[in-house]
Amino acid sequence: MRRYPKQTPHSGYHWDGSDRRFFEGWYFRVTLPEDKQTFAFMYSIEYPIGGKPDSGGGAQIIGPNDEYFCRTFPDVKKFWAAPEALELGHWGRTDLPGVSRYLDPQIFNAHIKQGYQATATRHQGNLSDPETNNYCCWQYQTQPIYGWGNSDAAQ
Repeated sequence: MRRYPKQTPHSGYHWDGSDRRFFEGWYFRVTLPEDKQTFAFMYSIEYPIGGKPDSGGGAQIIGPNDEYFCRTFPDVKKFWAAPEALELGHWGRTDLPGVSRYLDPQIFNAHIKQGYQATATRHQGNLSDPETNNYCCWQYQTQPIYGWGNSDAAQ
């Protein structure tokens, strides 16, 4: 887990490993003031224990002019998230074996054909729609300005 100087409260992943119904989602908004455009990135996981009709994850993006893009990830085992920090991701199509985890951005771009990863300071992903052949790729960095409580104290 990487450490970030400023974090919002409740940044970690809250699933306790039980088989009870569970849903968690994350929302990020990016505004480009020069272009007067806003993007929204929404990621979610439901029934992460797997084996349920509703088990799986999703990524939704609302882009300029309210364009909408959505992909689902039925394999919950390819979802990862940190329990004590804002770090999460979901791999879809990839040639990498092993456990899903945060990847260096260049490795992610080279090997994750469907998926995303997000931290407190970096967001990136590659998604495509096999029905329409539309695709969406993003990679951007953020610099948190405010934290929780006293922004200059440990978060």
